[in-house]
Amino acid sequence: MNLHDAITKMNKLHKESTRVFPVLGITWGGGLLGVIGSALIAPESAAPVIFILYIVLGTVYLILSVIPKAKEAEKELKTLYKDTFLNGMFNEFFDNARYMGTFGFTQHKVREFELHDLGESFESEDHLMGDYKGVHFEQADVHSWTYYPKREHDSTETYFYGRMFIFDLPVYSIQSVKVFNKLVVDVNTGDHRIRGSEQNRVEMESVQFNNAFSVYSEDAHDAFYVLTPPMMDRLMQIYERYCKIGNHALHNISFHFKGSKLYFTMECDNKAFDAGKFPISYPDEKKKLEGDIQVIIDLIEALNLIDKNALSEKEVDEPIRDFWAPSWTTEDAASEVDTTNMADGSSDYTEEEKPKAYTGGLKLKL
Repeated sequence: MNLHDAITKMNKLHKESTRVFPVLGITWGGGLLGVIGSALIAPESAAPVIFILYIVLGTVYLILSVIPKAKEAEKELKTLYKDTFLNGMFNEFFDNARYMGTFGFTQHKVREFELHDLGESFESEDHLMGDYKGVHFEQADVHSWTYYPKREHDSTETYFYGRMFIFDLPVYSIQSVKVFNKLVVDVNTGDHRIRGSEQNRVEMESVQFNNAFSVYSEDAHDAFYVLTPPMMDRLMQIYERYCKIGNHALHNISFHFKGSKLYFTMECDNKAFDAGKFPISYPDEKKKLEGDIQVIIDLIEALNLIDKNALSEKEVDEPIRDFWAPSWTTEDAASEVDTTNMADGSSDYTEEEKPKAYTGGLKLKL
């Protein structure tokens, strides 16, 4: 099936999947109007009974035929959308891409992030894994909430709604470094949705960074090894790009550097890799999917996770896809590394413990 035929079929399947609503409206709307009208005009006639029978038969038809066909059409639509758009797009951008739309992270996997507590209810989908320039990643949409039916008014408390990512890092021996942007409720308030206050709060050298983020670590040395000035600059760029427009909050983001993994979460209103507005327009749909994919590429490129020693010359020289220009260079980075972590500007590192100059990728001294 070529692309044109696939789009035509998807638009047809979408109409079939939404057919429940017009049939329901015709059955119940028309039937009730008929019952009321006939009861007012000719109450002694058989018309009200006929319209009631019409509603009953229409409801049976809806349950036995329309709804099952709509569910089947919706399922086929998702499968066709995945085969037509998603797999092709993922293979274009990533190596070894594997996508499972109906599966996501398990609750056990989400707890490994150690960034958010979970509510009583949990669902996850759109699991994507692959490699970008040698960096392995996983991502999934996650929703966790608790429903309270016994309060004065029924309510739902959302613990997390958004996207979660795991990236492999070229690093070693990081115990735990957590970074929460300040749009997240401060962990010191005891807010149960996020986790970090059990660790030590670390103040970084940058006032701007401290105003945007809260840092927690089991070992302050790890925080200063990982969050070098160039790395803090890049986290600030992610913050400006994805967290706010002007003074308005867009998303909450959190990072957890642990062992050889970077766990990243982004709270947002829209799920990734879902079909856009119907009828489908290929240019619009491709643009939307590229935006969902771009988040993964931006994070890998922005945080400089790529181990360039493991890449071929072609991969090293390959241009970055729509990545914003960094405000510093690797030549500048060596002069920017600050080994102090004391308020008076002194350092409690020994000469052997001092971080090496940042020259690309996260590298820790064993």
